[in-house]
Amino acid sequence: MKTSRKLRRYIAKRDAALTKIQTEYNNSKAWRSPWQNSAGAVSVGNSDLGFTRQITNVAAGLEDTDAVNVAQNTHSISQLNNKVDEIDRRGRRGAAIAGAMGRLPQPRTNGKSTISTAAIHYRGEQALVVGYSHVTDNGKHIIKLSGASNMSGKKDVMLGAAYGYEW
Repeated sequence: MKTSRKLRRYIAKRDAALTKIQTEYNNSKAWRSPWQNSAGAVSVGNSDLGFTRQITNVAAGLEDTDAVNVAQNTHSISQLNNKVDEIDRRGRRGAAIAGAMGRLPQPRTNGKSTISTAAIHYRGEQALVVGYSHVTDNGKHIIKLSGASNMSGKKDVMLGAAYGYEW
């Protein structure tokens, strides 16, 4: 008796799953693009019934409509993560350089010049900057020159020049 009850439950689940699949098939449109079309789909299991399968030894896909294997997917995600990490590092290096340049002092007295240096540490990146600044005798003109580089990884260099007129 237990076996017949189990069999009836199995048949009911199977029929419900088949009805669902038939409804999805009837609602599909043949004109959809290849990655959206379910016509001609191959199923190797049915999660509604608890039958799942694993496809093994799948070759790497080459065309847009080919399946990808886990190795391809993992490699693509790894490459993307590396690019995002590099963009983050470059951004931090640039911020360190800009921060160091902004810390360069200038002369307080008319007719004087200053040679200065500044260093900064920002989120794991370091930068060093050297600058020159001059205020004219009448105090109306200010000239600034600077050059900076980060201290790690790929060397990024930033050069700057500024001129100011005060009235």
